[in-house]
Amino acid sequence: MSKRNLEWEDYKEKITKKRTGKKKDKAGPSGLCGSITVQRLSANVEGKCQKYSRIGALTLVPLEEEVTLPNIKAACKSHFKTNLECDVLTGERGPSYTDASQIQNWKVIHIRFIEKSSEPIQRQSEPAKEKCRSMATENRPKIAKSSFAASVPLSKMLKLGKVIVPEVDIATLFLEEFSLTEMRWLEPFKTTFSLERKSFDSGGFRDAYLAKAISGIPKGKYVLKRYKEDKVAEIKELFGTTEAHTRKVIQMNALARNFAQNLNLERPVVEYGPTFKYSKVYYANFNGEYITVEEFIEGTFAKYINNNGEICGDVSSEISLKAEAFVHFTYVNSNQQLMVSDIQGVDYWLCDPEIASAKLIDENDSSIFFCCGNLSTTAIDTFFQAHSCNKFCGLLNLPPT
Repeated sequence: MSKRNLEWEDYKEKITKKRTGKKKDKAGPSGLCGSITVQRLSANVEGKCQKYSRIGALTLVPLEEEVTLPNIKAACKSHFKTNLECDVLTGERGPSYTDASQIQNWKVIHIRFIEKSSEPIQRQSEPAKEKCRSMATENRPKIAKSSFAASVPLSKMLKLGKVIVPEVDIATLFLEEFSLTEMRWLEPFKTTFSLERKSFDSGGFRDAYLAKAISGIPKGKYVLKRYKEDKVAEIKELFGTTEAHTRKVIQMNALARNFAQNLNLERPVVEYGPTFKYSKVYYANFNGEYITVEEFIEGTFAKYINNNGEICGDVSSEISLKAEAFVHFTYVNSNQQLMVSDIQGVDYWLCDPEIASAKLIDENDSSIFFCCGNLSTTAIDTFFQAHSCNKFCGLLNLPPT
């Protein structure tokens, strides 16, 4: 090979190494790095331009581990022999890097050491930026802003070609409240909810769905209850329409709530302690279905007395004894015509009551009193066969059974 060809091959090799080196620097190291060049900066910004001051000259820091931000910080702390927190910055004005993939220039890594309670440096305020701009020259290098687009796998790309069904519906409901004192339904008011499409619980006749209030009612979690499809025909056969049954559910809740409020007023406060309560329940028409809406109760659900009159759970616990006293109270205060049953909920916050009536059928129109859970004298007799008056019955001056 001629001398000219040898020179040409040597030149090409140098150019190739130069180009390869630039690409490697621009993309950043991968795998094990060996070492990094570090410029240490002051812990806090200084001067009119609010930038960090350089401390010492450039330093070569060994980095034998994988190139990650935690490993860079650990290597710098070890090299400079400090227990302070290491903060890796984009340059002499920050801000802080949060991941090694953000680092564009691997020629010099800017770091500072701060107390562990210190926050990583954020972007400068606008007044500080303007002051620095007025002092800067046109040739001063500027920090490039990095942005990272989310990488979408092919499997997800294909899914985007089909409809992704939302997990919630936005439901606009006109709620109605029943006034027990006025014995009438109040004017409906408009509300908006974010309603989950899947039920989170199920009862004998209805499914429960979690809803979050958006407008028209105090913010928080609510429960929307809908009839099971296979129970609709049974309800219509007994009560004529699901609308009629739903309105009776809410009227019954208002009566149970009133019993609980009266017991709360009549009890000796100190000796008796806390008592039961019911939330308001609202009526609404949702896409042609008649539903109820009430507050969601947080906590562990428990049943104290069934709708058939059976006493459940730990009969020796205070709350169970109070549940029995409450049922006894409702029977006495209704002149032995009614008894609230299905005592259930979270601690003292109850929901979904049933009422057992001494008469099941109205003689005038042959309609059933209250709702489908009314087991009438069967529930009343079952309860009082098992119930023994306790100290809470005594505090309420209830006659023994």
